[in-house]
Amino acid sequence: ITTTLIGIAVDQGKIELDKPMVSYFPERTIANMDERKEKITVRHLVSMTAGMRCDPLNDGLNLDTMRYSEDWVQHALDRPMVMEPGTEWVYDSPGMHILSAILQKATGMTELEYAQEYLFKPLGITDVWWCNDPQGITNGWGDLSLYPRDAAKIGFLFLQQGKWEDSQIVSSKWIADATTIQISTKEYRQEDYGYGWYISREEDSIQFFRADGRGGQRILVIPGMNLVLVTTGGGFELDDVTPYLEAAIVDLKNPIPSNPNGVSQLDAAIAESGNKPEALPITQLPEIINVISGKVYAFGSDSPVYRSIRLDFNDSSIATFYLEVANEPCTRVARVGLDEVYRPSSIGRPVYALGTWIDAQTFKIEYSEGPELNNHTFIMNFKDDILACELVGYGKAEGRIVG
Repeated sequence: ITTTLIGIAVDQGKIELDKPMVSYFPERTIANMDERKEKITVRHLVSMTAGMRCDPLNDGLNLDTMRYSEDWVQHALDRPMVMEPGTEWVYDSPGMHILSAILQKATGMTELEYAQEYLFKPLGITDVWWCNDPQGITNGWGDLSLYPRDAAKIGFLFLQQGKWEDSQIVSSKWIADATTIQISTKEYRQEDYGYGWYISREEDSIQFFRADGRGGQRILVIPGMNLVLVTTGGGFELDDVTPYLEAAIVDLKNPIPSNPNGVSQLDAAIAESGNKPEALPITQLPEIINVISGKVYAFGSDSPVYRSIRLDFNDSSIATFYLEVANEPCTRVARVGLDEVYRPSSIGRPVYALGTWIDAQTFKIEYSEGPELNNHTFIMNFKDDILACELVGYGKAEGRIVG
């Protein structure tokens, strides 16, 4: 999505692919500057060939290192060079975050705002979630939540050479360049890379291009079959469902027989899966919220991960959970649904959270970072000025009110 938005901005004349990266940040003092870093262009960033230091096998480490810094864009820009720009592909999430900052500078809109105006709105995509860093810059490397049907619209847009109904959303030239091999991934992947898309190799029997997200989120486009396939969710392997998919698409010359009853069942299942969770009436919150709301509980060295916890209640269906984690300079802030509906965070690390009062003194938070990622359960017992908190699977600790 980030590279597609860059393509739209290129079409509008707001961004130049071969303009140096550092020229977009004249107000910043960038560390580790040398001739190689001065050569990095927007084109290098969209093809993940910038050449800055990046662990090629552990992108989670790249992200965590960036997110532990106070200014994520500055951290991404400051990384030392390890190779000549344009010579080698390495998966580079911090580089994609730089693109979000460049887009914001070039357009005067955050990446989310720009996407809503020039991509999502034209495609009829209205319900999205995409959080930002502490400086308000949209998370350019990912963490965008879309419904499967809306993700499929992105694939269909590329299948149709950038055209949606009667409008050219992104130029056919960008589509062609983005889905053409720009750089070999060598031994890192079984596919090569374009601009934000993985591309099949010439020897592959089926030619495709694909967008991959963490935990099995993907958009697969096979132009020769006129096919767009989207998977979302977690807890399954694509190989588990492949036999069902192949049964429908493997023989293009002999389509499967008509099955009106099956189509009706499928339509009903699609409609049901698209229903949002139903919020339940909130029972009266326990009196203890008047004591604990807004109080900071600090933990000692016996804490498994966290250093402080704060909960804010305001008699609504949403509480706010402040979590200070060891080695992270920024406090995590999560919105917690109290009506059996998970609520998303809006700043920093993306989280969905749901809270339930087990009894008058014990509060449980289900804390999810997304499919196939980290899912945690906090069980908190409040008594006097002490919070006994268990992070299930990690251990227990006691915190005391400090503010």
